[in-house]
Amino acid sequence: MNKHRTHQIDDLAQRVFREALPPTWVANEQHHDYGKDYLVEIGEENGDLSGSSFYAQLKGQEHAQVSADTDVVKYSLETKYAEYYLDKIRDLPVFLVVVDVNEKKGWWLFLQPVLEGNQAWRERKSITLDLPAANALADTERLRLAVIEAKKWLRLHHAESIHDSVVAHKERVRRTDPRFDVAVSLVNDQPVFTLSAKEEVPITFAFTGDGKEIEKKIADLLDKGAMVTFQPGEIKVTGSKLFERFEEVGCAMQAGLDLPGALTLTCQDADGRDLVRLSDVPGRLTGGRKELWFEGTLTNSPLTLKVGPIAPGMGGSAKINLNVRCWSGQRLRQLAYFDRLYSFFQAVPKSATCVIQCQVDGNDVFSVGPALHTLPLAKPFASYLESLWKARRVAEHFDVNPVWSFEDFDREEQENVEQLYAVVFGTGWSKPMPKVRLTADCLRKTFCPEVAKKAAKPGAVRFTSDCSYSLMGEKFEVGRLGRVDEFS
Repeated sequence: MNKHRTHQIDDLAQRVFREALPPTWVANEQHHDYGKDYLVEIGEENGDLSGSSFYAQLKGQEHAQVSADTDVVKYSLETKYAEYYLDKIRDLPVFLVVVDVNEKKGWWLFLQPVLEGNQAWRERKSITLDLPAANALADTERLRLAVIEAKKWLRLHHAESIHDSVVAHKERVRRTDPRFDVAVSLVNDQPVFTLSAKEEVPITFAFTGDGKEIEKKIADLLDKGAMVTFQPGEIKVTGSKLFERFEEVGCAMQAGLDLPGALTLTCQDADGRDLVRLSDVPGRLTGGRKELWFEGTLTNSPLTLKVGPIAPGMGGSAKINLNVRCWSGQRLRQLAYFDRLYSFFQAVPKSATCVIQCQVDGNDVFSVGPALHTLPLAKPFASYLESLWKARRVAEHFDVNPVWSFEDFDREEQENVEQLYAVVFGTGWSKPMPKVRLTADCLRKTFCPEVAKKAAKPGAVRFTSDCSYSLMGEKFEVGRLGRVDEFS
């Protein structure tokens, strides 16, 4: 009795598949599972199992359909299987593996996102899939990374599984210590627990280890409010089972302030008189018992501030970052916080000092007095804002509102703005142009020698024409302008 050729191909495909996988990987054949031939668990190099698994649907062929340019391997999958993989399997990724049993080569494809993308296949009997030739079965490191990304995809695309996971995490915490409520969120694909005590919970922290090193860590933790890492054996927490494992595994801990607040910057002259004030720059106040920091920004604007460290007997310093690219993509006449920043930075070069006050809930927390006028960027930034201010006035006058970008507002654009601003709002615009020769042919039916004599002497020529300009790609008509060229 001969074995059917189809069964032979299946056996050969399974042999190629198993031999391609690293010896630490476990491929469990699924004898009674519809549309899933193997449940594969990835193993670590040291032989430990990783807990990361995927389903493999294996398809053996005598001659795989490799495209002429060898970029893809084509396979036709029946619609009933495609519906099952996309609609029913939500716990693990499904990888289609096509094996050419004659060449002893295989290729794989993560199915769910491909099937979800364009679902026109639901109206047909099958879907033709393209398996990238780069997804070679022999490249198991590429397959391992693909499985990791596939599991992330599943978590993001199946909200119910995320919900079930969050509920399970919450229930586990509540069972461990019912005195706490817990909120669970995902940060970088890892669960983050926020605990809120429903009653007073006395907890004791005991620190052990090298005295000087532990002393420094405690100072960083409490005085600076810094994130501090404690190794196993350096910390013991009693009072709640939720924290008992810290002694065995260690932990990273932070204890300090983290409050919303605001900064007010006031420029003053040499006599202490206020020149201008930039109020209510929002941000957060952080730190510990002896050291505070404040970081704030005017959203979508160039200004960010960092003040600190503020400590008793040490004063404090302020760092200002000005990144005009933050305005890129905004309309010129609606640049975020432009008027406030323009008024403030026009006064900075004229000021003697700047008082920066921090408030939380309307209460003063600290103040420092840096000399912002000494910053290297103070005058250039004020000059740049002046040019932008003129551009906004010109845009408003001609009722245009181009999209602004740092690259488009180059030197040529700024010169156009200067010309238009001087013409529209000033007395005109002039620019010395030495060594320019003007040649003109005058055609007349009659000739006046007196005119020729005047043309040979210093004088002026006036040109009048209709003009159009472009401001950062947006064209507009200026109207009829006169131009006078004086020559000698």
